Amino acid sequence: MMMMTMEGMMDKGVLDDIIRRLLEGKGGKQVQLSEAEIRQLCVNARQIFLAQPNLLEVRAPVRICGNRIFPMLCSLDQFGICLSDRDVSRRLTGDIHGQYQDLLRVFEYGGYPPSANYLFLGDYVDRGKQSLETICLLLAYKIKYPDKVFLLRGNHEDAKINRIYGFYDECKRRFNVRLWKIFTECFNCLPVAALIDGKILCMHGGLSPELENLDQIKEISRPTDIPDNGLLCDLLWSDPDARVEGWAESDRGVSCTFGADRVIDFLDKNELDLVCRGHQVVEDGYEFFAKRRLVTIFSAPNYGGEFDNAGALLSVDEALVCSFEILKPVDHKASPSGSKSNLKKGIDLVAGGKSKKTKRTAPKSDDIYLKLLVKLYRFLVRRTGSKFNAVILKRLFMSKVNKAPLSLSRLIKYMQGKDNKIAVVVGTVTDDIRVYEVPQLKVTALRFTETARARIEKAGGECLTFDQLALRAPLGQNVVLLRGPKNSREAVKHFGPAPGVPHSHTKPYVRSKGRKFEKARGKRNSKGFRV
Repeated sequence: MMMMTMEGMMDKGVLDDIIRRLLEGKGGKQVQLSEAEIRQLCVNARQIFLAQPNLLEVRAPVRICGNRIFPMLCSLDQFGICLSDRDVSRRLTGDIHGQYQDLLRVFEYGGYPPSANYLFLGDYVDRGKQSLETICLLLAYKIKYPDKVFLLRGNHEDAKINRIYGFYDECKRRFNVRLWKIFTECFNCLPVAALIDGKILCMHGGLSPELENLDQIKEISRPTDIPDNGLLCDLLWSDPDARVEGWAESDRGVSCTFGADRVIDFLDKNELDLVCRGHQVVEDGYEFFAKRRLVTIFSAPNYGGEFDNAGALLSVDEALVCSFEILKPVDHKASPSGSKSNLKKGIDLVAGGKSKKTKRTAPKSDDIYLKLLVKLYRFLVRRTGSKFNAVILKRLFMSKVNKAPLSLSRLIKYMQGKDNKIAVVVGTVTDDIRVYEVPQLKVTALRFTETARARIEKAGGECLTFDQLALRAPLGQNVVLLRGPKNSREAVKHFGPAPGVPHSHTKPYVRSKGRKFEKARGKRNSKGFRV
């Protein structure tokens, strides 16, 4: 790729000072940049975009970034997820959407340029609260390291879209409309696709019925607005759809959707291995399609404050082995000192002092096996739509207090007449010495007591784990979902664990002291008499 120099670019000291101030803008505070500085960033970045081709040719290793990150420790190849813990220095990043604090977290984890190379898939502005800081930092890094940081165009890098979804209003509120127009001129020069080592095609949206070969992308002229239809529109707007074969109209009202057959045909025809794109919110930050020939990357965790989604980094090493790293959503909101929220800690003033019921999205336990099961069943719920998997996921979220154990006697009672079915207990199966003979059973549970497991296996039955159940019954076929006695759970929920048991904070019941301290029935009239 053509090497860019700083000749004709903005002053190095000014650029470094802008980057320094932007990196110090943590905690949701606005970074003070002048209009002249931002104008310089746009003008210089525009020159670099036009000097580089419309189809960027990027060398691996590279990282396509997502949101909150922690290394993934498990392999789920049988479900179409290939994970690796290889050390890579290039990263690919999906949508950011003005979530500046999450962009800083990406750099903190993956390393700041030039120590790591990044490819961003578009949608840097709109919806988030700090679109200006987000795009300014990316443009500054692009100017300073033009062959280390690569920016593609998303459908929100378009005047018709960001005029509506927040970026125009942010520019107008903090500066003026002239600055927004300067950004628009810069966005119109962004490249629209990238090719990693001739094998991985990256764009913001997806494929197009007009796209036959990669030379067509190179021939798209710039600067240009995004049209309402055609090749450029599809590259930034189209979506994959598992329900579709071939091409179909999109529910977005613009561009189209495409099936897995179109992906495989296009890749085989052009001798490519993978399509990497953004554009859609996915729960885990990434999602495969078309037998792992296409992957969607999304990099805005807790998107817009409405989705409890994670974000993902896709890292590609020199051997073109892909690995994912996940960013969990976090709350960046900080209450100002002296506010009512600080004076009334623990009280929801909007709800009139009553606590809001919130939907649990993760187990309270720190057990790594339980967390992996949650991730597995989240995947199954999303891919299968099975109500059984949704119930299992919900019960995995429940705390241990609400999981009453199920005894062997109850298990045998419930499984009578249900031969060749698997009993499923999201909890513990315990032994019952009153049971003399145990029939042959297939049982899946989180835990088995030692004697319960021994008796089931001695009778020729099976004690399964939930990952084994996912392989045998991914849709919940031929299973019986059981749970411990409900009354026990309700009593514990209301009164707490019995006094004296481990981890119990329940006070022992003490009888009323009658008239002591005049508390029992209030102060009563004296039984004495006056002389």
